[in-house]
Amino acid sequence: MVINKCDSWAVLFQKGKSLTALGRHEEALEAYEKAIEINPNAWGVWYQKAKSLNALGRHEEALEALEKVEKIKQAHPGALNKEGITLKKLGREKGSAGDKEDTMAAKKMDVCVFISYIHENKKVVNRLCEYLRNSGIKVWLDVKDIKPGQFWKNTIRDAIQNGSCFIACFSKEYNEREKTYMNEELYLAIDELRTRPTDQIWFIPVILSGEIPNFSINSRKTLRDLQWVDLRQNWADGIRQILSTIAPDAR
Repeated sequence: MVINKCDSWAVLFQKGKSLTALGRHEEALEAYEKAIEINPNAWGVWYQKAKSLNALGRHEEALEALEKVEKIKQAHPGALNKEGITLKKLGREKGSAGDKEDTMAAKKMDVCVFISYIHENKKVVNRLCEYLRNSGIKVWLDVKDIKPGQFWKNTIRDAIQNGSCFIACFSKEYNEREKTYMNEELYLAIDELRTRPTDQIWFIPVILSGEIPNFSINSRKTLRDLQWVDLRQNWADGIRQILSTIAPDAR
């Protein structure tokens, strides 16, 4: 892959993400490394580099990239969660006989969930958030986590990309909406989903009522191809399914 040195780090970053989505991880790494040469403090590039390294089985190098993310952006939950996944692949889970430094990194593993919903469902979504928080899960909600003065669209985009999990709450009220910003969140999340390994669970559809929209993920799959959690029939069982997926130790 020939990359023009005049390209900005941001353009190289986007090239890398596109190549990652195509499964061309070696070429993606080349783009990320060029971007890092231009802007070594771009933590998002290091984060994406770690994902490609993991996909190639180069877990030690992925861990080094994630440690760089941690230094640049302290307590970044998505990166710390990914770091925990990397440590597990290396056989250095919390409580294992791995060295002390890696065990400390595993202890930092955290889960931060982005919840996408429409405000007509605020009451039931707050109930869902309460269950997750009581299980030690951090929850990102737009109404609570956007600070005054922040560019809210950028803040939401960053929260989706950096979250360790994206939960989309669908309902008949959503299905009846002609327009909603939840759709923008869904499009951003689907773009992020395309860059992630297919064996990594990240996007979890939840049915409060109504049905899952038939949004396209790629030429062969839509959101309806993802296994969803149905909270209509058995709330407790649905919560257990979510927790067992995003944080097995929290059940």
